[in-house]
Parts: sequence; structure tokens; C-alpha cells
Amino acid sequence: MTTTSRPAGAHIVGRFPLDGPEDVFRTISEHAGPLLRSMPDGETETNWILQQFDILAPVPQLERRSRTGYGIDTPFPCIRLRDGARAEDVTFPELGYARVAANSFEILKQLKGAGVVREAVRLQVNLPSPMTVTYIIVHEDDAKALAAGYERAMIREVARVLDAVPHDQLTIGWDIPSETVALEGGRAWEQLPFDPSETAIVGDLSRAAAEACRPASGDGCHGVTGKDGHKMRLASFGPRGSEIPACSSTLKRMEKER
Repeated sequence: MTTTSRPAGAHIVGRFPLDGPEDVFRTISEHAGPLLRSMPDGETETNWILQQFDILAPVPQLERRSRTGYGIDTPFPCIRLRDGARAEDVTFPELGYARVAANSFEILKQLKGAGVVREAVRLQVNLPSPMTVTYIIVHEDDAKALAAGYERAMIREVARVLDAVPHDQLTIGWDIPSETVALEGGRAWEQLPFDPSETAIVGDLSRAAAEACRPASGDGCHGVTGKDGHKMRLASFGPRGSEIPACSSTLKRMEKER
């Protein structure tokens, strides 16, 4: 006898090639609405990490340059400290994610009022981890010096998200591709501008998530870490747990160490 299991739920992440948040919300609701606890806006109005170049380059102590490295021969852009500038003098501005989240929430609220989206569905705000941003766009010689300041800026940005969206209608997701590169051995350790050990990565993620989401009451956090074989690895951490159980030994430890 053959049995067919039905999905109990769906979790959607990533960027959508659609026209805007309303188009994304309508499309997701049409195809997966009953399966969802939360839905993203599709990142149609943010370029996730690349938007940070335009936000950080005007900071007086920083500048945009080109670099090569990590096995890539073609020069690609990066953010560096200006000659003679000190990392401790850098004041990071608002990072832009909260503004987009506020706009997306207003659109989602309107669609709920029109009956297009179920009332119980939360807005899912996906954010790159501070380590991921500094690893990808900051020159490796300056990444460690700027990492702590950028992490504090991201924590302030999450506070703005929490001010803009009611906590019982919000889920925050941390995307951590750079941490995955380290955990999977994708770069030689000496090439990484941070400690790539499992203990350090889990500790940094747990600390940043707990600090950023501390004011929230019941919102869940998750980390999207990439693929493990054919299974997407998800970790739950943060205040009062998460919607999604951890399913790898490395990331289950986040629950224990947070």
C-alpha cells in the first residue's frame, strides 16, 4: 500500500523576480497561503547586501575601492577605511532594512484587510548577519576592525524593525551564507576575516540574535545556512524559541548556548 504525505507547512526565503511586495504577497498566498505562518516581501526593493555599498560609502572614514582575492581575478568592489582613519571613529548610519520592512508591512496589512492574505500570517523580515555583510563587502584587512561597530548598527536596525512592525505579526530571519562557507570549509581559514571555528560562529550568532531580538515578545528567529546534501539546514534560536526546529548537530547547539 502506497501512502502520500501532505506538507504540514511551508517556509519561503530568498529573492523573488516579481514587481514588488504586493506582487510577492499575492503570488505566495495564491500558491501556498494555507501552509504559511509567515511570508517574506521577496527582497524586491532591497539588494540585500549590495545596497550597503551606497549606505556605507558616504561615511566620512570609509571609502569604496576595488580589490581582488578569494581566488577571484577580476577586481570587485569593497569598503575600506580611508588612509589614516580609525575604526573606532566610524558611526554607522541606518542600514535601510527597517524602512523597507515598514513599507512591506503596510502593504501586507492592506492585503489582509482585503482578504487576500490570512490574518494569522506574519511578515518575515530576512536580514543578513553582521558577519556576512562585513565578510562580503568590507576589505579583509579592515573587516575585523569594523565588524563590532557594524554589528551594533544592525542591532539598532532590528530595533527599528521592531518599532515598525507589531511583534505578534513579525518573524525575523538571519541569513548566514558566510558562516556556512566557514563551517563547510569553503575557504582556507587564513583567508577568512573572522574566527571560522564552529564554537566562535555559533557563539557570535547566538549573541547577536539574542541582543537584537531582546525587546520582542514571541517573535521567532531562524538562520538559513545553506544546503546539507539535499536538505536545507535551518536553525532556531532567539527569545522564546522559533517556528522551525534545528536539524543539524552544529546549529542545534545554538539553542543550548544562547
